[in-house]
Amino acid sequence: MQLGTCLMRLKELGFDKSLEMAAKAGFKFLDVDLTNANVPVDDKDEKNFFGAFKAKMDALGVKASQAHAPYVRGIKTDFEFFESEEYFKSVLSSIRRAEIIGAPYLVMHTFAPYPADYENVQFDREPIKEELFERNLAVLKRFEPYAERAGIKLAVENLNMHGFLSRSAVPTTGSDSADLNRYIDALGDKNYCVCYDVGHLNLLTSDTESNFINSLGKRIQVIHAHDNFGMLNDWFGELDRHLPPFVGCVNWELVIKELKKVGFDKTFSLELGNFYPTEFTEEFYDYAFKAGNKIINF
Repeated sequence: MQLGTCLMRLKELGFDKSLEMAAKAGFKFLDVDLTNANVPVDDKDEKNFFGAFKAKMDALGVKASQAHAPYVRGIKTDFEFFESEEYFKSVLSSIRRAEIIGAPYLVMHTFAPYPADYENVQFDREPIKEELFERNLAVLKRFEPYAERAGIKLAVENLNMHGFLSRSAVPTTGSDSADLNRYIDALGDKNYCVCYDVGHLNLLTSDTESNFINSLGKRIQVIHAHDNFGMLNDWFGELDRHLPPFVGCVNWELVIKELKKVGFDKTFSLELGNFYPTEFTEEFYDYAFKAGNKIINF
């Protein structure tokens, strides 16, 4: 198992500077965010931009262990965008870009809508569980031939939704191991796998770390590692904080021992948020490298 990290403070520092800081801290494997908000080029310039970025990674001895595709979140009407040609083309762009930088995995989100009046209505997704599964499955399957040609596996990430009235995290489609196994059973293991987001699972009581990891086993091929305070509510109403390890309540020793038990031998990648001043990015990378190494050596 090797240690990786997401690129931090991309908007403020840019791809090259953030890469340089990650490499200086000691990271050899990167999670590259290819969501539209962080990519500063359009399709016609992508070969030059990401080709130069790949050359810089090579020069620094760093590899892309994974990348993240654009995703959709929002109210009911956004399901139309999730199924639209515009979204389809944006994900195809991320597949091309992941291929350019040599990323073997591209992380995908499923989609489940909030009600239009989401601040006042607690939305029960159970009655539309089958509809959510079928519609998400259809969207995920569209990308298979393109990912296969690029030599990239699509990793379906476990998610949760924010219960605004209860100020807690609530399950959605693909939140637990049973749901994710159902997706991969339908999609096939050849071109699809699971991205285990440690922080997302820590917010829910619908599945435990041990059951999640052991039920999915070798289907877990991508990791998003970050911390939070679990089901303990805080004053800020934002549970999915993407904190550095050992700041929240994730049982990291349990997580890593269960991953080793099922033979996980890929990149344990940190996915940390931008909650600190930009001028401390270098120090934050240093802390993340030390904390990540402590975890993978449990």
